[in-house]
Amino acid sequence: MLGMHSGAAVSIAYAVRHPQRVSKLVLFGGYAQGHYQRGSTGDAEWAKAMRTLVSQERPVFIRAFSSLWLPSGTPEQVQWFLDLARVSHSSENQAKFATAVGDIDVADLLPTVKTPTIVFHCIRDNLIPFSEGRHLACSIPNAGLVALESENHALLASEPAWTKMMEEMEGFLTDGG
Repeated sequence: MLGMHSGAAVSIAYAVRHPQRVSKLVLFGGYAQGHYQRGSTGDAEWAKAMRTLVSQERPVFIRAFSSLWLPSGTPEQVQWFLDLARVSHSSENQAKFATAVGDIDVADLLPTVKTPTIVFHCIRDNLIPFSEGRHLACSIPNAGLVALESENHALLASEPAWTKMMEEMEGFLTDGG
């Protein structure tokens, strides 16, 4: 099972509840606790400000938000990301989604994960700090952590980190655990 961003927490919960259905768990750019649950006023305030800015549908704010996801992206890649975000959901739904993922908390489940797990996280991720990926890997028994040299939250296939992730993932998925 692959869990990316907030989907990592969902994947963790699923793997704990249904271990017979998940043979391996791959987490990328994820976290166990959303912005509102991390105990940091700064994280919660930042998330609230970003939710407000994105909901205004002003191009300058949307571009600022996209720069957190793809700071190394080309103008074409950033435009693709913006177009995808615009057609995927309304600003109203984006605000609801941001609140929901900010409230995620599966930290108590991490020590109970029995599924072989590998965690990938970009070292200079501007959206979800590397420390969140490290926390996942350190809290899930026997999980591996692969640090990726990138500042993008959405890893690009043109980056050397993409090749590293694909090689490490293939090795993880094809070996015995």
